[in-house]
Amino acid sequence: MLYPPQYRQNTEAAVESVTLILLNAERPTMWDEVSHWIDSHGEIANADLCKIAKVDTLSASRMLKAWVEQSVLVPLPDRGKRNMAYSKPTQPEELGLLSEGNDNNLDV
Repeated sequence: MLYPPQYRQNTEAAVESVTLILLNAERPTMWDEVSHWIDSHGEIANADLCKIAKVDTLSASRMLKAWVEQSVLVPLPDRGKRNMAYSKPTQPEELGLLSEGNDNNLDV
């Protein structure tokens, strides 16, 4: 979950060397990056995710579909399949621990 290592070759020194840099910082998850993108831009499309995640269109589509199934993204209405964009749900679903008053009605 860390950033990838960075290699730097030093060929101009008296003795050639390679420097390896390992960052001891946790890399943000892809969802964190997408969530930040949506907060900044209002919506995300497949092409945006391809750029952010450096993945192909099919992989981006799978990721977006999974997030829709998890209810963290919703497709924007009035968009065609090729022009689909997604945003965060406006009102998160609240799952209460207690039932509503009419849930216990036995009058059918």
